[in-house]
Amino acid sequence: MKKTILAILVVVFTIIAGWHIYDYFWDKDLFATGGAVKEIANVDKEAVIILMEEEPNLQIADVRPAKSFASSHLPGAENVSYTGGKLDPKAVEKMDKSVPVLVYCDGGFRSRLSLKAFKEAGFERIFHLHRGIMWWKMQGGEVESGKG
Repeated sequence: MKKTILAILVVVFTIIAGWHIYDYFWDKDLFATGGAVKEIANVDKEAVIILMEEEPNLQIADVRPAKSFASSHLPGAENVSYTGGKLDPKAVEKMDKSVPVLVYCDGGFRSRLSLKAFKEAGFERIFHLHRGIMWWKMQGGEVESGKG
């Protein structure tokens, strides 16, 4: 029994450590000057709070499916689902591409994938919520529900 629990803990630790290593190198490539997607900032909760204060017109794009969005999302967010490598065209059409946009998902994976699509759609200033809404909530960030 103890060996089984130990084996499970080792596997879980390996997966978590592996993800953090992968996450680090992905961010380094994605957000560094000369990376795959330039001019996009990866921001944490504190930076988002400052951004919300300094940019009153900030657009907040939740790229999760509608059901996830309805369960909880950042205050003022709009659902701009990202599926199959594409952003929801109707949602993007309603947005002002010259106004800064904050992009997020549950844990940061889907939103990272969506950044290139936001750039290709013509958004000029893009911010990415590091580790997504799960991390936001873990740090006591405010959320709301509904609007799904």
